[in-house]
Amino acid sequence: GVFNMFEIQLEFTQKLLKNMNVSSCIVDAFPDVIPSEIDLGLRKSLFGTENYAKLFEKSMSSAKEKTVYRFYDEYYCSYIFLRLPDKKKEKFLYIGPYLLEAVNEERLRNADVNPSVCEDLLKYYNRLPVVEDENLLFTVVNTLCESFWGSTDCFSFEYIDYVIHDRSSP
Repeated sequence: GVFNMFEIQLEFTQKLLKNMNVSSCIVDAFPDVIPSEIDLGLRKSLFGTENYAKLFEKSMSSAKEKTVYRFYDEYYCSYIFLRLPDKKKEKFLYIGPYLLEAVNEERLRNADVNPSVCEDLLKYYNRLPVVEDENLLFTVVNTLCESFWGSTDCFSFEYIDYVIHDRSSP
């Protein structure tokens, strides 16, 4: 039925992203624990935090249906995020983190990053994909959303062009 089609499209999209080296994860609404895969463990290593639920709570509670959000955090990481049209359970798809340009040591020094975390951050950034053309990702997401909701008139994109801060930056 419809549910299987939804699952298949989602799985296909996640495989496609994985083959583009872009990670993605599906998170239930307001879970007790959000997996650290959501940012590939960055905050876990910086803050030793096990729980991301507080961090992403706000984005979940204010996310509108049929809306795709693109946002970035204070660590130069970009994400795409949307509420999935699952009737049984509220779920969200997070795509990312990815970089729009490579992050090198000089960029971290200019950002006044504590030298003690510089090396770990650089290792982290080297694991992230640099997406030269973000439109390619948007095309993938657009196609997924069209299969969920019909034509592009049925959903919208919102670019959140301010940094989403978490608690304390290192």
